[in-house]
Amino acid sequence: MVIRKAKALCHILGHKSVHIYPDELIAGNIGSRRISALIQPELAGVFMSEELLWIDKRKTTPFQIPWADRLKLLFKVFPYWLTRNLAFRSFYPHIFKLIRYAADQLNAKYYLIHEAGGIGHFLPNYEKMLKLGVRDF
Repeated sequence: MVIRKAKALCHILGHKSVHIYPDELIAGNIGSRRISALIQPELAGVFMSEELLWIDKRKTTPFQIPWADRLKLLFKVFPYWLTRNLAFRSFYPHIFKLIRYAADQLNAKYYLIHEAGGIGHFLPNYEKMLKLGVRDF
């Protein structure tokens, strides 16, 4: 698993482009566009695939994704990870428990703040860090 993760990281970093925008103090992002979202289909992101159809029209945090990218996710990325994701591997062969877990995730009965949930809201105080520097932060 360690070798697989290292190879995956090597592939990602080898194919990632860097864009630094004018007047940007902190450069870099998670995706290929300036405004991107983290999906993590290898963890639990596969279960959120149904949201791709109306993600640009939802009340909370609407997100613009070109239809070409949505279709690629729906027909290439998500099918590949459907039986290779963490949740499937955790519940297999107990498929009914997996279905209950997926239904709970889609109904948002509760939220878990962890890596599999794709939560990215824990950000440092960049203003303070820029004033003090990384060492004194």
